[in-house]
Amino acid sequence: MWIIFAVLTVIAWGCSDVCFKKSIDDDSSVLDLIQYNGIIYFGITVIYMIARGVSFNFSAIVGYLPAGLCYLASMFSYYA
Repeated sequence: MWIIFAVLTVIAWGCSDVCFKKSIDDDSSVLDLIQYNGIIYFGITVIYMIARGVSFNFSAIVGYLPAGLCYLASMFSYYA
């Protein structure tokens, strides 16, 4: 089962890089770039939750929120 998630991870990284390239070519803003990345990672997260049968847990989201915000801040400062 781990091979499926490894392949999905590679696909997600590839899609993320394609969106970075598209954003750079279109002279989009850094916020567009972060939005594209967020959409891709959200989609992969939903696929993972469906495949693993993980239930929605609000307390886990609150726990991971600071890490996600730090990731977004680091992306913004890197690409800006």
